[in-house]
Amino acid sequence: MLLRGWILICSVTVMAGWILSSFSAITGFSYLLLMLLLVGCWMRWELPKIGASRKIARRTIRRLLSWRLLLPGLFGVSALLLLIKGFCTDPCHDDGLCYRIPRVMNWIMEHRWHWIAAQDVRLNTRGTVSEWLTVPILLFLKNDRFVFLPNWISHLFLPGLIFSVWRNLGVLPRMAWMGMWLIPTGYCFALQAVNSSNDSIGAFFLLAAFHYALKPGGTRSWGDVALSTLSIALASGVKLNLLPFIFPWAVAISPGWRVLLQHPARTALLAPAALLVSFFPNGLMNWLHGAGFSGLKLEPVFIQPPLYAAYLGNFFLIMAHNLAEAPWTLSNDFVSFFVNVQHSAMGSLLGRYFQPAAFAFYPWIAVEEAGLGLWVVISLFFMLASSIPLRDGRALSLFSGGISRPWIIALGLWVIFFFYMLLANSNQPARLICPFYVLLVPTLLKGRIFRSNRFWRYARVITAMTMMLGLLSDLTLTENPLIALHSWQNARRQSDLDAQGLAQQHLPSGEKAVGCIRAWNERESWLWHPYGTRKVVELPYHPDLEQMNHAGIRYLFISSAMLQLNQQTIESWSEANHFQIIAPLPPEPSNWYLVKAIQTPSRV
Repeated sequence: MLLRGWILICSVTVMAGWILSSFSAITGFSYLLLMLLLVGCWMRWELPKIGASRKIARRTIRRLLSWRLLLPGLFGVSALLLLIKGFCTDPCHDDGLCYRIPRVMNWIMEHRWHWIAAQDVRLNTRGTVSEWLTVPILLFLKNDRFVFLPNWISHLFLPGLIFSVWRNLGVLPRMAWMGMWLIPTGYCFALQAVNSSNDSIGAFFLLAAFHYALKPGGTRSWGDVALSTLSIALASGVKLNLLPFIFPWAVAISPGWRVLLQHPARTALLAPAALLVSFFPNGLMNWLHGAGFSGLKLEPVFIQPPLYAAYLGNFFLIMAHNLAEAPWTLSNDFVSFFVNVQHSAMGSLLGRYFQPAAFAFYPWIAVEEAGLGLWVVISLFFMLASSIPLRDGRALSLFSGGISRPWIIALGLWVIFFFYMLLANSNQPARLICPFYVLLVPTLLKGRIFRSNRFWRYARVITAMTMMLGLLSDLTLTENPLIALHSWQNARRQSDLDAQGLAQQHLPSGEKAVGCIRAWNERESWLWHPYGTRKVVELPYHPDLEQMNHAGIRYLFISSAMLQLNQQTIESWSEANHFQIIAPLPPEPSNWYLVKAIQTPSRV
């Protein structure tokens, strides 16, 4: 009931975002009516089942408190502490602070989705599902500290979904039970549960799609087929690189097409709903604005590596980011090793074909690079090494569609993975392949059993230790820790807060719009504070005073990184563009400068 309700809430919220945008009606009143509608529907259809759900909840809580079930108890404690961390700390992922939160605030200020005239094209071209889910949060609470809530709620469903999908892909119960608690411990899932990233929530929607497609009898129920269809559409709307998963999903859901044809009226409503929550509306807008369906035409062009370079570079970075555990990255041995790699053939390959900062290892566990993590990888290898294949074929008897369907699904998943590794040349592949972890690992554990009960007990102990170590790292060894142990923690966020404080000191309170000139991937969200009071307009390096006049902009912020890229000082740039320097933000060495147009524009 809870899973079904959460998927429907996500679907309705995303659809409402696009529909309300058509009427310039993204307002608090519209979303208040939407929430009342959702509550009414829940009371109409789900309230009669609340008695049974209460019994299930009590039984679940008793199980979480039982020492016999240590792993689910650890997951419950971990989820609670991560929630506390989310409430007590600010988001730190660059993608959220650079363009996800700013694009949402642009929509809120204009009361609709619109094409944003910005240098950073990601404000327009990237998938919008995660952002639509955060619109009500920023609209009502006006605080970016709570934008993690959709990720955290989705994180709670991961164990059950992993167990269901793994069992239906041929993994035996003990292996699936171990994996359902171990995988969510991975940093790419745990850290993103309380941050503004969207790789983990994309994995959640994929798991939900395969859960409803593969569960016994699921393809005979129109409701399950519809939920599976909405989930795979939502996954593509989160990230376009999840769209290829539609092919193995189509194999999994294939017996359910007959159910759709048996209910033509319902299916006629499902099709446009699925299109609306997918990447299609965003892709259509990209195409209409000359960016191509994917939006890649307007993004920076990187040299596409040849076949050997793509696989070598991606697999090296995946291995390095999964095995490089903070704070070991500060040790002399680690630093000297990667210095040597940088001067090797591998370093030359990464520097030529992959995005910059391929060797940007942080002293903390960074959301940008976090994969499963060293301890989870070790635990998975132990599960694999301490098990043997089951020879009598019982593991493959779970499928209503026979043996061929799961094997085709597994083959399709691996084909997508190797195709993705060929095309991706990011410097953060360990994070970006987050959805592959939950769907490829079961193909390796399919039909395997522990060699003996002794290995099963060892595996439980190792998994429990891994979960505790992971939780300790999530709370202390991150950029935004709940308990700070080092002076470098919160440094980047503190820089944003310092600039924000000085901006409030020097910027007149009546300004309804300010300009911004920044380099790629520089944080912008702090400029919007306090949320809802002013609009931030991105401007070109040489801004047009007439454009500023039309937008009612008198002041703008320019980053020192942008000046360095153009080999200029703030004095020479201000003189050339007719601006007066108001203040460096913060004082030298400055990250930002506040300047004012000498020719004061009239207000609109």
